[in-house]
Amino acid sequence: MSFEELNTWLSSFDGFVSPNVATRDFRATGRGIVANENLRKFEKIFQIPQALIISGPRMLKNAEVLSIFSTSSVKVDISQVFILWLYLEIRKGKKSPFHTYLDSIPQRYWMGICVPEEVHPCIPKQTLATLRDEIVFCCIFSKKGSQMKGRINYTQFCHLYAIVKSRVVGVCGLVYNNKETEEIKWIEWGSPYDDAILCPVFDLLNNSCDSNASYSFDPSSKSMLVEMEEDIKAGSQVFICYGPKCDDVLFNNYGFVFKSGENQENSIRVFPEEVISELRQQGKQTCAQIDEKYQSLLRQIEDDATFHLAFDQMKLRRGNVDWNLWYFVVWMTGGSVEELSSIRSTLNFSSSSEAKQRVNALDVILAILRKRLNQLAETANAQAKLTLEIPDWYLKTLKTLRSSHNQLMTYWYDELVEERKNKRNHCEGESDPGQTGQALYQKISL
Repeated sequence: MSFEELNTWLSSFDGFVSPNVATRDFRATGRGIVANENLRKFEKIFQIPQALIISGPRMLKNAEVLSIFSTSSVKVDISQVFILWLYLEIRKGKKSPFHTYLDSIPQRYWMGICVPEEVHPCIPKQTLATLRDEIVFCCIFSKKGSQMKGRINYTQFCHLYAIVKSRVVGVCGLVYNNKETEEIKWIEWGSPYDDAILCPVFDLLNNSCDSNASYSFDPSSKSMLVEMEEDIKAGSQVFICYGPKCDDVLFNNYGFVFKSGENQENSIRVFPEEVISELRQQGKQTCAQIDEKYQSLLRQIEDDATFHLAFDQMKLRRGNVDWNLWYFVVWMTGGSVEELSSIRSTLNFSSSSEAKQRVNALDVILAILRKRLNQLAETANAQAKLTLEIPDWYLKTLKTLRSSHNQLMTYWYDELVEERKNKRNHCEGESDPGQTGQALYQKISL
């Protein structure tokens, strides 16, 4: 489907596309919007009428969607409503009022859930962990006990899910009618997709940290507006910002990443099972003791409503250590009540009484980083042995993703090696207990 055909279809619904833009395939970003002429700041690029915007409220008025999900034994979120709606509209073919738009959507996606399993060994551990969660999600809702079963197979579900993940955008201004939706018992509200939309033509815009255009839903005209934020010359690409997202999310949701070391949202996620596995290998505690420590922490989280430990936020970011990670590792390595209270409330680490225990915590994180760095080397070797026909740009994306992980892990490895050495000197009485090792702890953020 050509851009001109999309433009004509949009115009028939009183939509607007600037005559000064067109589509072009870019080597670095794929198909996007390019300026045919110089564009000026505040110039309107697109205006997409609400009649063409696919939103939760619109889909929940679709009789076929309602009839299928109304007998569901499990709750679904709006992302699954998007998937079913897409399936039903695509099946209608040219009878669908959205046929022109749906026919313009790519038939192949190179992003997380759509890549062949043979590529998985080439993907860093934490990126792959997120991807596997999504694979489980696709398996559950395409195969087992779902209203999708018998309608959409796993491959179709993955493709439709890829469309939703890569093309929806969250907007403010589209409000649900509570009187209508409160009666819908099978919806699980609270997902990021609640205020998301599919917006024809708008979803051709690519992402950049240095975006030159902005978008918003205009309640007065009931349309999606895209305007330039700065002047650009003819031949330049029009970019919006997809929001702050780490490379793992960008890779799994869109199939691209920033240049190595460029994305400030990147972090190293440490998984509880990695900490537990390392403690078992060290052998300083029995397996039974380690398991009891973990279970006692889970009980505390469940019993104490004021205590929140986010396992998915156990991260090392450039410049800070998330307190969830530090608290968990200190707990699992036998941290005292006093030190844990210090981490939880005041973040005061000046006392020398727990220096040795903190060295043990640092040792665990260092060991995990060493293994991760070795795993990265293995993923690079796996890519070198790939025999599949995979686009060069995608192979470069995999390489860039690994490079970003490597840079951040090497940074923290060097930081923690130095910190560990200072702490060992501290334990041996060779340094001032009020000064040694404070650099790391000042980086720990709540």
